Amino acid sequence: MKLEFLPDGSDDCPLVRLYDFSPVEVADLAAAISGLAEGRTTTCPVHALTGVEPVNGCRLTLRVGWRDQGMVQLPGPADFNCVLTPDTWANVAGLTEPFVAGSTGFQWLAGGDARWLLSGDGHW
Repeated sequence: MKLEFLPDGSDDCPLVRLYDFSPVEVADLAAAISGLAEGRTTTCPVHALTGVEPVNGCRLTLRVGWRDQGMVQLPGPADFNCVLTPDTWANVAGLTEPFVAGSTGFQWLAGGDARWLLSGDGHW
C-alpha cells in the first residue's frame, strides 16, 4: 500500500492518498481504524503500518479527538494528522469495507487541510 501526498495537479488537491493495496492490507488499515473507533487505541501512524510504503516521506497519523478536525497539515511538507471522534472513525471504518471485500474504485475518507483518498489504483 502506498501513502502519498499530492499538493497540486487536480482540483481535488491537496490530497493524501492510499493506493496500490491488497484486500489484506486494507483489512489491516480497517482494523487500526476500528481500534480508534472502539477506544482500543488513540493514535495510529499509518506510515508505520506493515505493508505501507510512504512515497517521498509522506506521513499520516490517525488520532482520536473530542471533535472532528479532519486532516491537519503539520510543519513538514507531507506530514498530516487526521483527528476525528470515535463515532466518525466508526463511519470511516465502514467506508473501507468494500475494499476489504476486494472492490475497486475510490472513496474519500476525510477532508480538512487536505483530502484523504482511498483508491485501489490511485485514480479518482
